[in-house]
Amino acid sequence: MNRRADEYFLRKVIPLSCLIGSVFNEIRKEKGLSQAKMAKLISTTQPSYAKMERGVVIMSAVQLYAFAEKLEIKFGEVCSRAERMVEHCEDLGVIVERKRICPDRRRRGDYLLGKDLNAFLIYHRIMPDAGGRYG
Repeated sequence: MNRRADEYFLRKVIPLSCLIGSVFNEIRKEKGLSQAKMAKLISTTQPSYAKMERGVVIMSAVQLYAFAEKLEIKFGEVCSRAERMVEHCEDLGVIVERKRICPDRRRRGDYLLGKDLNAFLIYHRIMPDAGGRYG
């Protein structure tokens, strides 16, 4: 990424729900599960599960715990990964917002979401790419 791209990313805000969703995306891929299989495992639909991974739907602590259990990992591991992502993003100067996504701010483009968020996390070696490689 060039300086201009970094400046673009650093003017954005990342909702915490999106980082938590990214953690589940990463773990799901490590386990070799599709979104459809994961949705079936937790008794929901694939579109609903996709919204959880994107951070559109904020998961409760009970849901997070249940997901971790279904993925056969410790709840503390999910929390640790999310906390590491938060620390890395904040170290890079990105604001991690710990509240619901505001529709007005979303329309203005204030948030780093979707493919832009994934590109940012992969480039800065916070999350592996599809091949399991960092950066």
